[in-house]
Amino acid sequence: LVEAGQNGVEQSLSSFLWGLARLGVDDAVAVEMAVADAVMRMRAAKHSPDELSMLSWASGMLGVENSVLFKELASQARAHIRQFKLHELQNLAWGSSGSGSEPVELFHSIQQELITRLAHFDEHNCPEPSRE
Repeated sequence: LVEAGQNGVEQSLSSFLWGLARLGVDDAVAVEMAVADAVMRMRAAKHSPDELSMLSWASGMLGVENSVLFKELASQARAHIRQFKLHELQNLAWGSSGSGSEPVELFHSIQQELITRLAHFDEHNCPEPSRE
């Protein structure tokens, strides 16, 4: 993280935490630095559902318990919950469930969004699954 910053390597909101999670890195200092970077980036700008869901997933994989991170994450996600794809909602919920905080409002927003989508679901207009 430090090296990338010194070399001017631009990273997305979730890229460092995602990389640490995918590699199975168990370095508390590296995770802490990546979390601090993510919090700073979230406070500086709004982020896409994809970025927020990947940040949540990576944080869950790494066992991150940072109330500031999850408060910022929940705030941005709830503001644009209708823009999340189904798999993004899944990653958001899964990652937030192990946050150590109780993101009840976020879970309620996800639940309401899924209820709304199911109410408008039309099984006759679904594409056939691919057999490839």
